[in-house]
Amino acid sequence: MDSENVFAPPEANLDASSDTTSTKLPLADKSDRLAAFVIDAVIGIALSFPFLYFTGFWEKSRELTLMPMESVSIVLFSFVLYLVIHGYFLAKSGQTIGKKLLKIKIVDIETDEILPLWKVYCFRFLPQNLVMQLPLIGMIVGLADVLFIFRENRRCLHDYVARTRVVSIAKH
Repeated sequence: MDSENVFAPPEANLDASSDTTSTKLPLADKSDRLAAFVIDAVIGIALSFPFLYFTGFWEKSRELTLMPMESVSIVLFSFVLYLVIHGYFLAKSGQTIGKKLLKIKIVDIETDEILPLWKVYCFRFLPQNLVMQLPLIGMIVGLADVLFIFRENRRCLHDYVARTRVVSIAKH
């Protein structure tokens, strides 16, 4: 007689790492991912502030008098600025400036290869940042996205959308 219990509930592998097929490169530390995010944010703010200040957008946003097209202009400016600041490094090494400083990089979940710039931008950056433009929902999704860093597999929401993971190259 077969030793399998036909009345036992089905089993599933729910290991958080089961969504990665490659284990060649170690995952980036949670603190490194968070620090890279902060570094990139500080760089983006520092470089965008002069534009916002000298165009009057800063004052209008403080007074809540921005017109809808002005808000769209600021968002488009930030999307272009991201490419100008990080595009070269993302295309060459799968890194933003913060990731480069902390020796971590973005790779494909299955192959550990660097993704083409268009794929990183269109699937990792754009969806997250477009959703973050929505009042209230954007803040909630943005917070949830960052907090996903603290899960065992350290993949954020944008990692799931782009099918990426962030790995350490310092330990490899």
